[in-house]
Amino acid sequence: MKKYFEWFEKNYSILSPTFSHSGNEIAFARQFQYPEGPSAPEGYFDSIGLLIDKKPRFADPVICLLDIPTKAVTDIDYGWTADFSPDDKRIIYNFQSNPISGKRALAEPLKGNEIKVYDRRNKQIDVIAYPDTTFLLNPVFLDEDNVLYQIGNAVNGSYGGGVALYQSNLKTQNSRPVYPSKKSFGNFHLIGDIYNSNGKVYYMVYIPLDSGEFMANNYSHLLLSLNGKIVQNLGKRDFNSLEGKLGIDKDGAFIYIDDNHALRSQKDYLIKYRDQKVVYKKQLSSAYWKGFLSPTGKFLFYIDNKEQAYLMRTDNFEKTKLPLSTNLIYDVIWSVNSNKFGVVQVDENLSQTDLLTLFEVN
Repeated sequence: MKKYFEWFEKNYSILSPTFSHSGNEIAFARQFQYPEGPSAPEGYFDSIGLLIDKKPRFADPVICLLDIPTKAVTDIDYGWTADFSPDDKRIIYNFQSNPISGKRALAEPLKGNEIKVYDRRNKQIDVIAYPDTTFLLNPVFLDEDNVLYQIGNAVNGSYGGGVALYQSNLKTQNSRPVYPSKKSFGNFHLIGDIYNSNGKVYYMVYIPLDSGEFMANNYSHLLLSLNGKIVQNLGKRDFNSLEGKLGIDKDGAFIYIDDNHALRSQKDYLIKYRDQKVVYKKQLSSAYWKGFLSPTGKFLFYIDNKEQAYLMRTDNFEKTKLPLSTNLIYDVIWSVNSNKFGVVQVDENLSQTDLLTLFEVN
């Protein structure tokens, strides 16, 4: 394993990064970070308010392309999450329609957000989906012609989330609901991650099992195919986002990390499923705290209870300590074939700054 790249921009966050299919570029959203609380100098927020009056989008998130070999950064448009087409020639993203500088990214300021496609060959941007009343989010390419995106709504008080999944064809411009908006016990069904592997596409759905003031107390965590069939039931519990917790190996088996528990005394497990049956269930180390699984399920990036990061093979539990600081880690991303990964964490030398570190796995 080799660390081969670092990138940061002072006073900026690195949001929702993703590798290109070639592995030579990263798409992400870059957003200005405000100092928090007493760390802000006297009069700082008054000056920020005046700046917002003059430049209402100065701290809006901007979709960027980072060229790894040259470290060149290209700004595309205002937005939050992006995905590459299979040939890397187009970028799909959810556009931040209204100025959001100085505001929290709650459901109300996201209203009106569209889905756009940027064609890198002619630098043309097209809107391919408009929201009816709320906002759209989390678009991904299925293939060169078809994309998936979510319809958002307020799902936890004023917080926004995906409540429906749609598929759109870029050539015909036809759209269809894959999973329409539904409620159980007065709470929305929630849409999770999309998994595109071995020529098959799956998505996560969280279905409320009871009522609650803002969210249900318990949810079914289900993995569905595009035709709506349940391919794996991952349990009933309080809402637990399974982002980074599921991989699919070359034979189509699901590798799952069961590690988000209410009590630290509860055990963490690595579980392999095939045809909705358990192939194996291996207990993880007692020092394990939080993990991120590679898309193929071959590697587990994890943090121990001393905030030290490791990369572990899931077949034999062989682990390697990573040369990272113990600062807070926000995100871990993987290339499609799991031979590269990136880590976003708080920079240990600069305040209000994120650091992106990339590694190659031999």
